[in-house]
Formats: sequence, C-alpha cells, structure tokens
Amino acid sequence: MIHEDLILESLNITQTDLQRYIINIDLDLDAGRLKLTLKNRIIVYIRYNNFNQYSYVIQFSLKQGDRIQFDNFDDRWSLSSRPHHCHPRFEKDAIESKLTGNPKSDMPILCNLIKNKYIFKIK
Repeated sequence: MIHEDLILESLNITQTDLQRYIINIDLDLDAGRLKLTLKNRIIVYIRYNNFNQYSYVIQFSLKQGDRIQFDNFDDRWSLSSRPHHCHPRFEKDAIESKLTGNPKSDMPILCNLIKNKYIFKIK
C-alpha cells in the first residue's frame, strides 16, 4: 500500500472508533500525516511513508519526552519485535511492540489504548 492509502484507512478507523474523543482532525495526504486532537488535549500523530515506515505518537504535552511513540524508523533495538518497537513516556530506550504499521490491525489497538487509558500505564 502507498502511504496515502494507509493514512486514509487510519483516518477511517480512528474517526469511527474515537469519534467521541476527537475535537479536531488535520490530514496531510501528500506528506502521509494525520493529526488527531482529543478532548483531553492529547495529540495523536499517525505517519506513513513509501519506505514501509510508520510512526504513531501520542503526545501528552510539550515537555521533552512526554509522549509514547510506536514506530519502525530506527532499527537498532535488540527486541524480538524488531524493527517494530515502542518508546515509553519519558524513556529513550525502546520496548517490544505488537504494532506493525498495518492500520487494519494497529488502529483498533491504538484506539483501545486511548479509550481505556492504557496509554497512562505503558512503562
């Protein structure tokens, strides 16, 4: 899939699943970016490119490291899920991740993390 298709699929899933939580959506198809602003002021960034790379960032505030990031951009982590990994909130190191860059499987998991406040428990 090209990044435009991945972003549109992510938009469709998140818009449906998080409709009660979203107050603003910014979509940049050309750049492969989706930004969701939630009612609690958390911002979710979803990005894909045409090199099979992705990142999902849940940004809590503008403080350094106050985010959770799932991605496969840096392939330096010795994890069984490599290159897929998660950077927990306020951590530079990475942990295992079940997310793989496929919106059909990833977006329901990401939405569930947000809706059930599991994002506050990732360490």
